Amino acid sequence: MEENGVLYDTINLTFSYGLNPSLPIGKYTLPGAYQGHKKTAHRRDIVPTHRVNWDDAFAAILNGSKVVFRVDLAGKVKFKRFFSYSRTKALVVGADVEFDGSVIRSDGRLSKMKSTGGGKPKLQLEAGIIP
Repeated sequence: MEENGVLYDTINLTFSYGLNPSLPIGKYTLPGAYQGHKKTAHRRDIVPTHRVNWDDAFAAILNGSKVVFRVDLAGKVKFKRFFSYSRTKALVVGADVEFDGSVIRSDGRLSKMKSTGGGKPKLQLEAGIIP
């Protein structure tokens, strides 16, 4: 019987527009949680943004260009093995996410973001953590 798991301390996410992570456009904090053996967890929320010109970003996407976002994650984890936990380990990762207006729907098909004429298109980024 395997009893492995991961104990997450508070996880901090930082979102940046472009390749300059020193100018964050939004920050989000996930509370600590335990993830059991072969279990998954999903979190969904809205992160308010600031200091970004969305008109330029949407114009670039609608003209066929790509927009780059930077996502940085920092936190601490402990690994559970049977009845004890490991020492605390630092977890620091980051990735550049290119967005070209394509959206993968829940049915797995690809659709393209387009202007509706009445308002701005909405942008949704989904990120996952896999131990």
